[in-house]
Amino acid sequence: LAAVAAVVKQWGLGAWYGILLVGGADGLPGPNLQNLRVSQVSVSDLLVILLIVSLAAERYLTTEPDEQPPRTLRLVHLWSLAFMAIWFVDIGRAYFFYDVPITRALRFGRDFAHFALLIPLFASSLQNPRRRNALLLTAGTLTFLAALADSVAHLSGGGLSFLVHETNSIQFPGVTRVYTHNTFLIVAACPIAVGAVLLGTTRRSRAIGSLVALACLVALALQLTRAVYVGLAVGLALSAVVWLGIADADGLRHRRQAAQTIGVIGLAVVALIVVHPPALSSSTFNTIASRATSIFTGFQSPN
Repeated sequence: LAAVAAVVKQWGLGAWYGILLVGGADGLPGPNLQNLRVSQVSVSDLLVILLIVSLAAERYLTTEPDEQPPRTLRLVHLWSLAFMAIWFVDIGRAYFFYDVPITRALRFGRDFAHFALLIPLFASSLQNPRRRNALLLTAGTLTFLAALADSVAHLSGGGLSFLVHETNSIQFPGVTRVYTHNTFLIVAACPIAVGAVLLGTTRRSRAIGSLVALACLVALALQLTRAVYVGLAVGLALSAVVWLGIADADGLRHRRQAAQTIGVIGLAVVALIVVHPPALSSSTFNTIASRATSIFTGFQSPN
């Protein structure tokens, strides 16, 4: 608590929101917040509720003007309504088709309700550059540590319970697939970090984005989740198509940055092959490659 207070005192509301965001995904070092409960509600859910209340209080109790363009505001609200609709469908499906009590049905898919409430609140709060930077730095640092810890757990067969809150594990050749609640945090942070690398306006933001992106990509590769492989690949590909269509001076600068980034990654891969050729034949690499190629095998299978 002392560390949280010190960070918030130094960086303000943005740091507070970043800590609550990561805590809501059970990504904070310490006890497993998903297993700690207060009146049958997990501490991680309570942190999400506290995040929503904090953002709403800032939004509606301060005089800071909302400068979102009308079109952006409409899109944010539509996005929010879409998530809320999915939550209602999930509740109805559980209650009417599977006879789940309504109190339990409300908990199913509650993440969609969280998204529906947080999207417009974040869209308003993060217009403040200092608050936005503090949130991204705080959440990015904590996610970077979580991704590193997850990677170590995947390669060492578990452990690090203070950092990795394991719910289950499956052994593969060279990799232990460790299931954790913070997986979604790492999945969300990865494209944001890639965006910071490609669109960052300062050397510092691009460097931080590179570190977080690399840590997240390694952790996600070791998680062996094919849906994540497909989702990230398709999402990044579609974003790249839109991004490559930018015709102004910023677009040219960003493409130059991307070329430099891809070049550095390519040189690192070549150096790895030259310095340590057995790396490409290791059981870990083969397991990841086999898991990725099985996506295409599944599509081709008549079953």
